[in-house]
Amino acid sequence: MKSFVEAMQQQNASLVQQNNVISQRLGVARMSAQTSQLQYLMAMHQLNGTRATAGLSQVQEWSLESFLQYRPAKFNGKKSPNEVDQWMRDMERIFMLRGAQ
Repeated sequence: MKSFVEAMQQQNASLVQQNNVISQRLGVARMSAQTSQLQYLMAMHQLNGTRATAGLSQVQEWSLESFLQYRPAKFNGKKSPNEVDQWMRDMERIFMLRGAQ
């Protein structure tokens, strides 16, 4: 019985360690996604500034209601890296569609 308990404790310790590694990787993925999102928003802001400076068409104000008509997916930060990439592509598509108007 003692060896069984020791084996279970070792297995538990191993699972805790694996959970910690996975949690750290998830944290890194979240930070990467947030950094990518911030870089994208900064690039869009810079592009809008370049358009205004070059005398090109001004970007019109965009209301929340207008944005929500595109039915954007909600991002809660608890997604896999692939789901985050898909969310970013969806956001880019919405902004591109809006820019084409």
